[in-house]
Amino acid sequence: MLPYFTKDGEEFVNLLISIGMREQDAMVLTFLASRSESTFQEIEEGISLRPADATTAIKYLMDQDWIKSHEIPSGQNRQLIKVWQLKKPIPVIMDGIESEKRKEASIRLTYIRKFRNNLSHYPKRKESISLLVKSGMKKPVAQVLVFLANTPRATLQEIESGTDTFQSNVSAATQYLIEKCWIKHCTNPSGKTGMPKKAFDLALPITVIAENIEKEMTDKDTNQIENIKKIRNFDRAKIIFLKKDQSGQIQDL
Repeated sequence: MLPYFTKDGEEFVNLLISIGMREQDAMVLTFLASRSESTFQEIEEGISLRPADATTAIKYLMDQDWIKSHEIPSGQNRQLIKVWQLKKPIPVIMDGIESEKRKEASIRLTYIRKFRNNLSHYPKRKESISLLVKSGMKKPVAQVLVFLANTPRATLQEIESGTDTFQSNVSAATQYLIEKCWIKHCTNPSGKTGMPKKAFDLALPITVIAENIEKEMTDKDTNQIENIKKIRNFDRAKIIFLKKDQSGQIQDL
């Protein structure tokens, strides 16, 4: 369980993270969703965030127009202090996020489908890489995948040279593609006496890989929309935060 969060509070945070929100932003938004207003100190101490992380999260949420601030008098001298609160109800915030997610999903699907339609026109490497990147794939991964679709059984050095990509990026990309079961290890004759060189090749036809990419993309987008609906309907009264008193006992915040 996340520190200072009940099970319901943690579930709310995890739902926000599942739709692409950073943890610190999700924690602050969840905290403010459970309270009418809070000072910076209450936010920082309430969810045990570093001041820099709390500041960054507040700025992000303000930029998104989800929260607002104002000043209230505090203490005996009635000195003004700044407090933050939700600017919009959580369901309204989720409506905006869902609308953006659907637009982004539609754009990504358009690009991956263009990639699939262009498979018969290889080797259009630059265009294919561009379409994969626009669909959401990291550029080194797209470069390696398209290179191997055009150059079967290539060594790491050949991929580096053929894609004009740093070794560290190629290594990370090949590892990712192996984990996805889209490429595989194989051996290449060295051309000399000695051990054959380790090489890489597609594990599936590029057409099947393209279908897998589109399916994964669709499944991820569908899951995010479902989680947005859960957040929209979440009972805010269940979001309770905890703190420890001087004796170490847990109390409601």
